[in-house]
Amino acid sequence: MTDIETRRERPVRQRPGGPGTARPLTDVPRARTPHDDAPHDDAPPGDAPPGDAPHGGPAPGRAAHADAAELRALPPLVFAGECDLLRERLARVAGGEAFVLQGGLHAKTYGRETADAIRDTLRTMMQMSALLTYATSVPVVKVSRIAHFTDPRRLVARYQTAAAALNLVRAFASGGYAGLRQVHAWNREFVAASPSRAGYEPLSAQLGRALDFMDACGPGSASPADAEFFASHEARQPVYEKELTRIDSRAGEPYSTASHFVWIGERTGDLDGAFVDHLARLRNPIGIALGPDCGPDEASAHLDRFDPAREPGRLTFVVRMGADAVRETLPAVIEKITAQGHRAAWICDAMHPSVPLGADGGPPGPRTFDDVLDEVTAFFEVHRALGTHPGGLHVELTGREIGGPEDRGLQRHPAPDRVMSLPPTPCLTRAGALDLAFLVAQAYRDGSR
Repeated sequence: MTDIETRRERPVRQRPGGPGTARPLTDVPRARTPHDDAPHDDAPPGDAPPGDAPHGGPAPGRAAHADAAELRALPPLVFAGECDLLRERLARVAGGEAFVLQGGLHAKTYGRETADAIRDTLRTMMQMSALLTYATSVPVVKVSRIAHFTDPRRLVARYQTAAAALNLVRAFASGGYAGLRQVHAWNREFVAASPSRAGYEPLSAQLGRALDFMDACGPGSASPADAEFFASHEARQPVYEKELTRIDSRAGEPYSTASHFVWIGERTGDLDGAFVDHLARLRNPIGIALGPDCGPDEASAHLDRFDPAREPGRLTFVVRMGADAVRETLPAVIEKITAQGHRAAWICDAMHPSVPLGADGGPPGPRTFDDVLDEVTAFFEVHRALGTHPGGLHVELTGREIGGPEDRGLQRHPAPDRVMSLPPTPCLTRAGALDLAFLVAQAYRDGSR
């Protein structure tokens, strides 16, 4: 690992304590990981003997070693100072002073991250953010997903795709594309064409009047400005994580330079394993996915493993339980964590919960927009009852106007000849994402959080 340059001059706080001595990641056997056709975002890596190939394909062998060496020499995708800034933003989320919107393209879009797809996804996230900012009266922290894959033979290709996507997002965000006036115009167009127009127009009109007031306060108050975007990815490939970990020259601590925010799926690895050891040493903000079977003790174990110092902004819990488990299981988890004096950031991921079998025991039926909305509603109800802060939303979206089977499009008012979703993981169309944002914003404005 080598030093990396940072964009911020002020020193990083030294981390008190730590997770203890970790085994080097080189001790981890090559992971047996699913290919791009894996049905779940968080499928387990598991371990395989060094000579075996995943799913019977050719063993990575020399190609994987060559990729590792090349990754080691490539520049970082993000900077340590940016990771510190996100940790500060997430500390505000944990304290109830901000809201997180994490979203982006589905993992299956690897290789199809065109400029138009990235632009449309960014536009949709900015539209959602504007609505949520106005409704919640707190800043919205925008975190994009870097579409990922786990084939150990294409690690450099993954890096190059992520680099291109990040460059384009930064260019759009800093070039005035995401100005408030432009975003509001897009929202007005959506409302005018929406079957729910009557319900959405009041909030849209209020936001327009707020922008008029900002303009009246002085030139440029509501003019285009740089939009702060952070990047995130799920840690699934040990070699990729290791080679893109660098030591920051300011404080001598390790950071993942693959993205600002790293999250771990439900089955990514053993809490006592070397892969988790490595991730626990990173100074990046870390996300932990909590599935329907996660109880208070397991969540507390994650807290002890990844945040023994109880540092604000360090740990985010990504709740992906399904509506029933959110109502029945989540309250005890939140109470256990808060009883330890820790204010974690809580994000609702209604896109990835386990999908129950059909009524006849056969394959699960399609996941609908109402399923997603029910889980989000349950998430807000639980936090309101406990007096805690519902910190944000995790969404997968296409940015497309209408979705179909090819992109698992999920929207509230689908065209009759379109499939709303395909199991197990839906993906919101632009219409579905904006419907969700309007409904969440209305819940805030109605005082129902």
